[in-house]
Amino acid sequence: MRNRWRVRRGQQPSDGATPLAALRPGQSCQVISMSQQRAGALARLSAFGIVPGATIHLSQRHPAYVLKVHETEIAIDDSIARDIIVKPIGQ
Repeated sequence: MRNRWRVRRGQQPSDGATPLAALRPGQSCQVISMSQQRAGALARLSAFGIVPGATIHLSQRHPAYVLKVHETEIAIDDSIARDIIVKPIGQ
């Protein structure tokens, strides 16, 4: 079975997928994958519901990325936002 979280550095996402860091505040997206290089962050984000297939909403980008997952808001830094690959919804 293919690991849905794996994205290699330098590999281009396909099918309209983009790093979360490229979205604008107010956009919603579906999580496609996340880099395996941050195992600790992966576990914490999974506990908050940021997993492949989850729908998230980007509320703000500065000073930190603020994501809304269901009724939970989570702040993450830029380096983690670049490692989360998403597909924008409604564009």
